[in-house]
Amino acid sequence: MKNNLTLQLIASALCIIFAIVFLNPFHYLMTDMAHMVILGVVAAAFGAFAILILLETGGDERELTHRAYAGRTGFLIGGAILLVAIVWQALKGPVDPWLGIALCGMVAGKAIARLYCKTRL
Repeated sequence: MKNNLTLQLIASALCIIFAIVFLNPFHYLMTDMAHMVILGVVAAAFGAFAILILLETGGDERELTHRAYAGRTGFLIGGAILLVAIVWQALKGPVDPWLGIALCGMVAGKAIARLYCKTRL
């Protein structure tokens, strides 16, 4: 249990670091296109690993409650960030369609998961 939490925290930190290096927000890296493609592939591969492969195993009810709370918090933060990005881009010009697609995907995924849990579990 402790090792799983440590592994998840390390994976989250590495995912954030890879994303920041790939986005290069302060333009410290002067990379060519090949390096950017490699950084993008590494960031996407590690993100997929952190999201899809690195799974938690639940134990007692308290651990399941903590997982549910963490999932809800992640969903709310992701939705809030997407909403702020949509409003920000709407004020500056045309909105990137991927922001709307991501937000709709999050909302639809939550609705489908709730429907599945209500009917199957």
